[in-house]
Amino acid sequence: MRPAVLVYDGLCPFCTRWADRIRRWKSRKAPLEFLALPDPAASLISGKSMQELSEAMHLVLEDGRVVAGARAAFEILRFVKGGFAFHLLWRVPGVPLIANPVYRFVAARRRRVGCDGTHCGLNVDGDAQPR
Repeated sequence: MRPAVLVYDGLCPFCTRWADRIRRWKSRKAPLEFLALPDPAASLISGKSMQELSEAMHLVLEDGRVVAGARAAFEILRFVKGGFAFHLLWRVPGVPLIANPVYRFVAARRRRVGCDGTHCGLNVDGDAQPR
């Protein structure tokens, strides 16, 4: 089985900081690799367009399935030391209904928390703009 791959926006300081944290917190036994956009291999590995990949982090699981956004955040917890119990929270009724809009809210405003908007396609109001 191949390792899972986290695809994130390597041009966004906010996203890069979180990827670095996950790298540090990752269990040594966890089969998780990192791939930063704009690496063209990201589209090949995930089967997603660069536009889709730029809108949310994506996790290509060991079995080839691809999850994105809040679901990817919860899946990543499987690879983090002590995170497995939190990973299971995704299965609690109502958690996805709350987590998905929260993820989208933060992702659309990441410029306000560390991205200058140069690469992540966000305007002054923090709303996503097509690239």
